[in-house]
Amino acid sequence: MQILEHVKKYPVTKILNNNQHVTGHYPGAIDWVGKIWFPSLFDEGVLYFAWVYSPEFYTQVGTDSIIELSSKVTIKTFFDLVTAMDWLLMQPAEV
Repeated sequence: MQILEHVKKYPVTKILNNNQHVTGHYPGAIDWVGKIWFPSLFDEGVLYFAWVYSPEFYTQVGTDSIIELSSKVTIKTFFDLVTAMDWLLMQPAEV
């Protein structure tokens, strides 16, 4: 919710989410993040979301499940930060 509040205060169209240091997953949050949080980000103007995977397999599975539920924000996953940043910078600032 803090990210959503920040986006409301400081509008952005792109977000880089680095989960390289995440060691666990939250299976109960998948539906909420996919069906509520991402649509709320979109409503605030977020168009692109670069998601760097955690090295933990089950968090990667959870990330993929969230993405399957999300349809408005363009979300792309990566295994490294540099490639994620490069992709994000190539996306248009506005549509």
